[in-house]
Formats: sequence, C-alpha cells, structure tokens
Amino acid sequence: MASSVEEELQTGFIWEWKTNIDPWSETQTEEWTPYSGDISSVIEKAYKERLEQVSINEDYCISLKDSVQFCKNDTFRQRPVRRRKEHLPLMTSIDAKIEGQSMLQKRLSSPLGVPLRCGVTGDTTHYGSTFIQEWLLDFTKGKMEFTFDNIFPFLLDGLIKEGETKSQSNSIETDLRKVEQLTRGQKSSERIAQLEDCCAIFYTKDSYIYRIVNKALRNNDRTKLFTLGPFCHLLLCYIGRRFEDNSTIGDRLRQTFSVNKMQTITIYRGDFVCRETLEEYRQAAGDNTKHFKWLPFVSTSRKEKKALEFRGNILYKIEMPSYSSKKDQFRDIKNISEFKDEEEILLLPGVQFHVNKLEFDNKMGRHIAEIKIHLSYISHL
Repeated sequence: MASSVEEELQTGFIWEWKTNIDPWSETQTEEWTPYSGDISSVIEKAYKERLEQVSINEDYCISLKDSVQFCKNDTFRQRPVRRRKEHLPLMTSIDAKIEGQSMLQKRLSSPLGVPLRCGVTGDTTHYGSTFIQEWLLDFTKGKMEFTFDNIFPFLLDGLIKEGETKSQSNSIETDLRKVEQLTRGQKSSERIAQLEDCCAIFYTKDSYIYRIVNKALRNNDRTKLFTLGPFCHLLLCYIGRRFEDNSTIGDRLRQTFSVNKMQTITIYRGDFVCRETLEEYRQAAGDNTKHFKWLPFVSTSRKEKKALEFRGNILYKIEMPSYSSKKDQFRDIKNISEFKDEEEILLLPGVQFHVNKLEFDNKMGRHIAEIKIHLSYISHL
C-alpha cells in the first residue's frame, strides 16, 4: 500500500546542465543544476516530440541529439545536459492551498536578473534604485515631496495603461478610487499611507503588476518610468515607512551604529544565475568589500523549503541585519496576504549584499550562496 507521501507524488522528468568550471573534466566532482521549471518544460516537450534541438533563450540552444547545451554565437561553447526522473507533487490539494502556494511561488520564481557590482558611493536615498530616484526627481521637480492629490491620478493612469486585461484594470481602478473616496478629509500624509497599503496589496495579488514592475526595474526600462514610477515609489515607502519615523537624524545614526541593537534574521530565495555570475560569486566569497545588488523588489521566505520549490541553480541564504525599532530595508507582508503561512519577506530594490560563502550541494543539486545584506548609510537618514 502506498504511503501518504507517495500518494501525493507523481513521477516526472526535469532537465539539468553540468555547471562545473570544466564541464568535460573526468576528475572533478560532477555538479548538475536543474533548469528553471518553464525551461525544463520546453525541453521536455521538444524531447517528446523527437526534435533534434530546441532554443531555451536568446543565447542558448539544447541539442537533444547530442545531449549538450551550446551557445548560439559560438557553437563550440558546449556543456552536457541530462534528463532526470524526479518525484513531483500532485496538484490534488485543496483549491485554496494550491492557489496560495502558486501565488507565492510565482513571486519567488520571478527572475532577479544579473546582480550588479556596486559600491556604497553608488547608493541613493532610494536604496540604490536609480529608476525610482529618477522618477521622483522628475515628478517633484527636485523637491522630493508631493501630496496625495499630486500622485493619485498618475498612479491610477499608469496602472490602467499597463493593464493586461480590461477586467484587471477595472478591478484596480475600483480599489484605488475607493481609497480616494474613503480618505477624503484626512491629512495628505495619512491618505498617502493608505495608498501605499493598497499598492502593497496589489503587489501580492495574482495580476500583471508584480511582473511588469520587476521587469521594468530589472531592465532599468526608462520607457516605464512615468507609468510605473508612482507605484514603485509607493511600494518602496510601504516597505520603508521612513516618513512615519519622527526621530531625528542623530537618533537614526545612533540606532544605525549601535552594536547592542543589532539583530539578524535569515531568509531564503531561489534563482537561476549564469555561469559568469557563479564565477563572480566564487571570486568574491569572503570579501565583504565586493558588493552586489538586485534591481527589482525581491520576494523571499522565512521558510527554506518554500524557496527550494523554485527549480533554479542557486539558493540564497540571506542574513538580514535588523533593528528592534526599525526595519526599513524589508517588510514582512504576511499580514496582507490571504495565506499567512507563506511568511513572505519583501526586500527593497537596490539593497546591497556581499557573498560570505558559495558551495555546491550535491543532495540539493544546486549552489548555496550565503550572503549578507549591507546597511546603507544614506538609507538610514
């Protein structure tokens, strides 16, 4: 009789590529990394259709005949690939549970893009997000402040223009106009806070918003500056809530540099990175002067198991400095999620990190990167 665990599993196939520095070495321990779920599905479909090769992105193809991945611009750059049987969860759980898992999984699977090498001098008042900084400077004519009445029509118009379907745009417009109506008579700062809350809820929903926002930030797409800039700024402020803090700069500096108040939390995130990025991480491991940063908002989880559901080739174990009175580089968003057990932590765009350690875990079949988020001097003013 099958066990309860076996009953919840089905047999499937995934595709992996060999990630050794020298993929043809017979002396190195083999390192195999799974392709992301969508790419693996494309390869499997081509395999079942008995195609000889299939393109997996703009740069690489898979030769199913020779079981190698090769570069389109240089066919001599090749790596072995393999098809491996794996037990996968059956999609027969309760509908609500499935929906909850899939929604967080979509955000955890949203690509982070190539991490940028950076330095503290490249930081800005918006945590290293030049996209948001540029929008704010332009929108406020350099004054760096605005009212609810200033930003509301631009937020509404931008999200409607970016809408993928009429029904989604209508729903978002309805929710935003409800905030506008219910907050009439309140102070502008209070109304803006309600708008920030609304944007955060939009981000957690299964809609086009989190995808197009992170794509624009990831690609630093200036054509989206005026349609998505208002949303990005408001979501950033929801995470930071800097304008709710009435403490002085001196108080903030004492908080920032007080060792006694230092706390840390560990959060997790899966991703797929290229060989060049892995090599950069190897060279930077242990050197806290070599900084990297991600450009989009970054969804993470307190649960390692949740992050491992993403079939990437790397798992980030993220050490996040925190303070008892202020957590302005991340936000625990479980309180606005329909599924509290997701334990999702959302990071600001542009947070900087260094790599403490990088190693390959044969059991997991992926690299493990232990990284530490840096505190920004500017972001604490």
